[in-house]
Amino acid sequence: MRSLLRWLDVRGDEARPLVAFFLGLLAIVVAHTVLETARDTLFLTHLGPGALGGMYVVAAGLTFAVGTGSAKLTHKLGARRALLASQGLAALLVLAFFFLPPTRGVLISLYGVSAVTGALLVPQLWAAVATTFHAAQSRRLFGLVAVAGILGAVFGSAAAAATLMALETRWLLLLSAVAFLASAVATSAATSAAPRTRAMRAIAPPGRPARWFTAFREEPILRRIALAVALGAATTLLVDYAFKAALSERVPAAQLGPFLARYGLVMNGLALVTQLLLARRILARAGVIAAAGVAPSLLLIGSALTVLTGGSLLAILGAKVADAATRHSVHRTSSELIYLAVPAGPRNRAKPIIDGAVARSAQAVAGGLVLLLASVGLGSVKVVALLAAVLAIAWSGATYSLWKPYLALFRRSLLGPTADPQRSTQQLDLASVDLLVEALGSSRPAEVIGAMGALARRGRVGIIPALMLLHENEDVLAEALELLAPTKRRDWVRFAERLVDDRRWRVRRAALRALARARLLGRGDKGVAVAADEHPWTRGYLTVATPVRSTSEGSPERRTSVLALLDADLGGRDALLGVLTALGDAEPSDEAELLLVEVALRSGAHHDDEVQEALARAARSLAATRLLPWLVARLEHREARSAIRGALVSMGAPAYTAVEAALLDPATPRRVRIHLPRTLEQFESQAAADVLFERLTDDPDGFVRYKCLRALGHLVESGCATLPLLPLRALARRELTEHFRVLGLGAGLAAPASRGGAAAQASQALLLRLLDEKARQSLARVYLLIGLGFPEEDLQRVHEAATGGDVAARSSAAEFLDALLAPPRRRRPDDGLRALLRLATEDLPVEERLARYAAETGTPREAGGEATLRLLLQDRDVTVASFAAALVVASGTPTGAALAGTRDPRLVDAVRHLLGDEPTLEPAHG
Repeated sequence: MRSLLRWLDVRGDEARPLVAFFLGLLAIVVAHTVLETARDTLFLTHLGPGALGGMYVVAAGLTFAVGTGSAKLTHKLGARRALLASQGLAALLVLAFFFLPPTRGVLISLYGVSAVTGALLVPQLWAAVATTFHAAQSRRLFGLVAVAGILGAVFGSAAAAATLMALETRWLLLLSAVAFLASAVATSAATSAAPRTRAMRAIAPPGRPARWFTAFREEPILRRIALAVALGAATTLLVDYAFKAALSERVPAAQLGPFLARYGLVMNGLALVTQLLLARRILARAGVIAAAGVAPSLLLIGSALTVLTGGSLLAILGAKVADAATRHSVHRTSSELIYLAVPAGPRNRAKPIIDGAVARSAQAVAGGLVLLLASVGLGSVKVVALLAAVLAIAWSGATYSLWKPYLALFRRSLLGPTADPQRSTQQLDLASVDLLVEALGSSRPAEVIGAMGALARRGRVGIIPALMLLHENEDVLAEALELLAPTKRRDWVRFAERLVDDRRWRVRRAALRALARARLLGRGDKGVAVAADEHPWTRGYLTVATPVRSTSEGSPERRTSVLALLDADLGGRDALLGVLTALGDAEPSDEAELLLVEVALRSGAHHDDEVQEALARAARSLAATRLLPWLVARLEHREARSAIRGALVSMGAPAYTAVEAALLDPATPRRVRIHLPRTLEQFESQAAADVLFERLTDDPDGFVRYKCLRALGHLVESGCATLPLLPLRALARRELTEHFRVLGLGAGLAAPASRGGAAAQASQALLLRLLDEKARQSLARVYLLIGLGFPEEDLQRVHEAATGGDVAARSSAAEFLDALLAPPRRRRPDDGLRALLRLATEDLPVEERLARYAAETGTPREAGGEATLRLLLQDRDVTVASFAAALVVASGTPTGAALAGTRDPRLVDAVRHLLGDEPTLEPAHG
């Protein structure tokens, strides 16, 4: 039994409720199949096919009334108790018909009861199943439960055929009543066996139940589901009518019962084979929505062939075969999975109405249309099949339209209800301006600076009064001068000129810079007034800034003065910063650019980030393309990196070419190269994205690939670039392969170290932690890669849900990804990505996941022990290989041959470091 459950992928405590629901559905379908055989035989024998159209209308009205009562009963008693009550009532009603004569009124009532039980009992049982299992369990187990429906149809058809060989048709009613009673017993066992989950307890909340029609407002997807169900019911009815009409013409009345029983047995046998052999594969390869589209597609083909062959019995039989083979197998499983995505409250209120009243109403409309066509002489099999083909096309469209709202349901369950993002326009209304202007007079400097910054960010610097330069705080003065200097206003100049003589050096520096940027430094001979300033920064700044506005501009005097100042090291670093700041404030010119290049060559003694940042800002201001190689080489400086990237981006195409060439050049130092992808990202172009994607695919350095991945993420998210989905899927599958490879290495190393004592155990624990981290990182990269193909989705949150501890959230994430990666109507070979991604986050032990991965991909599993150690020693990640070498050394196992096989001297160096000055191993040669 355990091996069977393992083969069926039934886990833990799922077996008992699964078996109980299986038997319950089996008995319901047996009962309904037997009842349907008796109904059709009695009805066609006594009343003929002409009365079917009216019966569809009667069945629709009854189903709507009973469906409304069923929704209220489900709210009051819960899904399972409501099912039990319905099963008991069905058994009593069918038993009553056994004792009644087959009059017209009795047969009409029998038809109505049969329609109601078929429309309500099966959906009620599936509702009870849905309250027991979450989404991930449902994908595995719903198919098994659906097998019960097919077996029930097979057993019911066989029982009906055997009964009719010895007894009259009415004995089928007694058999049906007994089967309904057996289903109630099985369902009661399911009620006691099923685990009590929070979702189940919430099925029957206290208080007045909401009206059934409110569910369609709460969950708009229910409207689309209702439309698909209505079109499907109408299509199958037309196919059924055409089939029965053809039978009535070609099969004698005395042989109708046995023929229908044998036909049902064969058709349900085909459905069983479809469910056992194909259903799970179709769901895995096509996805839920595409699987739901299989039935309408097949009925479309069968109906079209019927039309083309002039109403051939063989063609309409093929359409009926397609219906019978998929309705209770692939179509039922996929439909229930779609329903499962809907929250329980709206689903329980709407499902009986949709599967019952809506389906029957659609059948009534289709039946009325058949009557109308027959009344005008157009009720032939060919015409009905043509109408069925048209409805099948609409059914397919309605089914495929469910994809986006189906995704939205899982997105909402993972990310919560979110409104459409409303981006701020960064505009200020009058009240906000009043508040900010009021804040300018605050006694707290931080509040004043914040108000000025807020006004500046919104382009309202003109509101900042020049009187701010009379403030006492030097931070406020420096910020005000920084903001006012680039403007065309001149009301602040007289205040700034007074601040040049301020006792605080920081204020003097800000005033000098402001006047220089406004090209007013020489006015009033302020440059002469501060020439004797003792601070080196001021001396360096004035050496550059004062000649800019002098009559000797363009002469070699400025260059000579600057270089003399730097060569004499007068003021050192501060003087250099002053020179660079002045060059950044100067107007762009060839002379200024050449001077900046010479200053950069003389800045070698000062490697700190502030000097590098000042150089980058000056290069940006002067558009100094001559400094491109220097700027690219300085990207390793962390604090100055932002300014360097800004300078590169400001230079446009020449800088882009330089950065791209450095990234593609393997001779570029790694400490610089790892920062080039994020630099290339700043150019925000499709060309940059193409280069980054090429490096992501081919670059040998894993850290560079990761940087390319993050850079691509920002480019795609900002809308600057798009990437092809198929190559992204291939890369994601490659990362999943790496994920399972690392998992396999960790599993092979998991056995406790038997030699080496505490040192070996510590080394093993560190290596296992490293492998676990690498496995998690490779899985995270998978989600990043998928996110590049779907920038509108928040894959980071989905990743968190898929790898978190909440089982329901994990199952929702798995279903979301499966639907996202399997859109309907997209023809492409199955690359196995969805199956591997689901397996990577499956709630299974690692060994079981690895075994399933090996079966899925045909990859043999590596042996553990020494074989795993050899693989770790040869790993392309030098950190992993070094940790493995440490474990080998600490455990005291023979390692010469293993290390020699790696031919990687870095591992031997790691071992030498671990062993100290006297290593026992020598580097491998050859």
